[in-house]
Order: sequence, then structure tokens, then C-alpha cells
Amino acid sequence: MNKLNSVWRFIRSNKYLCIFVCFIALIGFIDDNSFMRRMEMQSTISNLQQEIRTLRDYNEKDSLALLRLRTDKEEVVRVARTRHLMKRPNEDVFVFVDTTSQRMNTIAASASPKKGAAE
Repeated sequence: MNKLNSVWRFIRSNKYLCIFVCFIALIGFIDDNSFMRRMEMQSTISNLQQEIRTLRDYNEKDSLALLRLRTDKEEVVRVARTRHLMKRPNEDVFVFVDTTSQRMNTIAASASPKKGAAE
């Protein structure tokens, strides 16, 4: 009972301090618009803004490539020959594959554990 009286006396004598601490706790941690939530949202906003900048750069590069494809016939031929392995009549195309990287991918795939193997 003595502890309860001392706590009650402290609250009565420092009622503004207690209300201020409760207000800070409410604003800082409990409320929907709390300080913690604002920090999380700010982090999300900065990540999304970075993603927007990246996508704008990709869009700009692709727009320039599309413009070149629409205006330059040699660019169309270059893309067709390099990306789609198209060739002209009476022409042979040789595709060289880097076997060391292919072999490393095969080794890495065989070294990784398969699903169901541990069961």
C-alpha cells in the first residue's frame, strides 16, 4: 500500500510530465501516424524513387534504340544478325559458345542439392 501511495503521489505531483510522456509514447510508437511508421514509409519512398530513376534510364535507352531501329536500316540488319542469328542467302553463320562458363554452370547445377533428395 505504501508503494501505491508513493506512485500516486508522484503522478499527482508530476501530472504534466506523465501526460507528456504518454503523449510522446502515443505519437512515437502507438498511433497509425507514428514516428516509426513515418520512418518506414520514408524508406519505402526512397526505394521507390530509386526504382523510378532506374526505370526511367531503361526507358530512355530503349526509346533511343527504338528510334534507331525505326530510322536506320543498318541497325535493323545488325540487330537481326546479332540477336536473332539471321543470315543472308549464301552465307554461313558460326556461333561460338564459351564452353568454360557453360561447364561451370553445369558443375554448379550438379553440385546444388536437388529437391526431394533429402527426404
